[in-house]
Amino acid sequence: DYTVKFTLDSPNTPFLANLAMTLAAPIVSPTALEKNNGNLNEAPVGTGPFKFVSWDKGEKVTLEKNNDYWGDKAKLDKLIIKITKESSVRASELMTGEI
Repeated sequence: DYTVKFTLDSPNTPFLANLAMTLAAPIVSPTALEKNNGNLNEAPVGTGPFKFVSWDKGEKVTLEKNNDYWGDKAKLDKLIIKITKESSVRASELMTGEI
Protein backbone atom coordinates (compact mmCIF):
# COMPACT_ATOMS: atom_id res chain seq x y z
CA ASP A 1 0.00 0.00 0.00
CA TYR A 2 1.05 3.55 -0.71
CA THR A 3 -0.17 6.83 0.73
CA VAL A 4 0.07 10.23 -0.91
CA LYS A 5 -0.53 13.31 1.21
CA PHE A 6 -1.19 16.80 -0.14
CA THR A 7 -0.93 19.83 2.14
CA LEU A 8 -2.47 22.95 0.64
CA ASP A 9 -1.98 26.55 1.80
CA SER A 10 -5.72 27.18 1.68
CA PRO A 11 -8.96 25.35 0.87
CA ASN A 12 -9.18 24.40 -2.80
CA THR A 13 -12.54 22.86 -3.72
CA PRO A 14 -11.64 21.65 -7.26
CA PHE A 15 -8.28 20.19 -6.19
CA LEU A 16 -9.21 16.51 -6.59
CA ALA A 17 -11.09 17.14 -9.85
CA ASN A 18 -8.07 19.03 -11.21
CA LEU A 19 -5.80 16.09 -10.38
CA ALA A 20 -7.99 13.87 -12.56
CA MET A 21 -7.48 16.15 -15.58
CA THR A 22 -4.79 15.18 -18.09
CA LEU A 23 -3.08 18.55 -17.61
CA ALA A 24 -2.24 17.57 -14.02
CA ALA A 25 -0.14 14.56 -15.01
CA PRO A 26 0.13 14.14 -18.77
CA ILE A 27 1.76 11.09 -20.29
CA VAL A 28 4.21 12.58 -22.77
CA SER A 29 5.86 10.80 -25.67
CA PRO A 30 9.67 11.08 -25.40
CA THR A 31 9.86 10.79 -29.20
CA ALA A 32 7.45 13.72 -29.65
CA LEU A 33 9.39 15.83 -27.14
CA GLU A 34 12.64 15.20 -28.99
CA LYS A 35 11.11 15.77 -32.43
CA ASN A 36 9.58 19.11 -31.37
CA ASN A 37 12.41 20.32 -29.13
CA GLY A 38 10.15 20.03 -26.10
CA ASN A 39 7.57 22.44 -27.54
CA LEU A 40 4.30 20.51 -27.44
CA ASN A 41 2.28 23.73 -27.13
CA GLU A 42 2.91 24.46 -30.80
CA ALA A 43 2.97 20.84 -31.98
CA PRO A 44 0.61 18.90 -29.71
CA VAL A 45 0.58 15.12 -29.74
CA GLY A 46 -2.36 12.97 -28.73
CA THR A 47 -4.07 9.63 -29.14
CA GLY A 48 -7.65 10.79 -29.57
CA PRO A 49 -10.07 10.59 -32.50
CA PHE A 50 -8.48 13.63 -34.19
CA LYS A 51 -4.89 14.57 -35.14
CA PHE A 52 -3.48 18.09 -34.97
CA VAL A 53 -2.92 19.65 -38.41
CA SER A 54 -2.32 23.36 -37.89
CA TRP A 55 -2.83 26.31 -35.60
CA ASP A 56 -3.25 29.78 -37.08
CA LYS A 57 -2.87 31.81 -33.88
CA GLY A 58 -5.89 33.95 -33.16
CA GLU A 59 -7.73 32.50 -36.17
CA LYS A 60 -8.32 28.74 -36.10
CA VAL A 61 -7.14 25.27 -35.14
CA THR A 62 -7.44 22.51 -37.74
CA LEU A 63 -7.73 18.84 -36.82
CA GLU A 64 -8.19 15.78 -39.02
CA LYS A 65 -9.63 12.34 -38.39
CA ASN A 66 -7.18 9.94 -36.76
CA ASN A 67 -7.70 6.67 -38.62
CA ASP A 68 -5.41 4.92 -36.11
CA TYR A 69 -7.60 5.84 -33.14
CA TRP A 70 -8.47 2.74 -31.09
CA GLY A 71 -11.94 3.90 -29.96
CA ASP A 72 -15.08 4.96 -31.80
CA LYS A 73 -14.08 6.58 -35.08
CA ALA A 74 -14.69 10.29 -35.63
CA LYS A 75 -17.70 11.02 -37.80
CA LEU A 76 -15.96 14.02 -39.40
CA ASP A 77 -12.90 13.87 -41.66
CA LYS A 78 -11.81 17.37 -40.62
CA LEU A 79 -12.63 19.71 -37.74
CA ILE A 80 -11.87 23.43 -37.86
CA ILE A 81 -12.20 25.32 -34.59
CA LYS A 82 -12.59 28.98 -35.50
CA ILE A 83 -11.48 31.52 -32.91
CA THR A 84 -13.69 34.60 -32.75
CA LYS A 85 -13.15 36.86 -29.75
CA GLU A 86 -16.19 39.11 -30.13
CA SER A 87 -19.41 37.45 -29.00
CA SER A 88 -21.50 39.68 -31.28
CA VAL A 89 -19.47 38.52 -34.30
CA ARG A 90 -19.85 34.87 -33.23
CA ALA A 91 -23.61 35.31 -32.90
CA SER A 92 -23.84 37.01 -36.30
CA GLU A 93 -21.77 34.29 -38.00
CA LEU A 94 -23.94 31.61 -36.42
CA MET A 95 -27.20 33.29 -37.45
CA THR A 96 -26.05 33.87 -41.04
CA GLY A 97 -24.79 30.31 -41.42
CA GLU A 98 -21.17 31.36 -41.87
CA ILE A 99 -20.23 28.92 -39.13
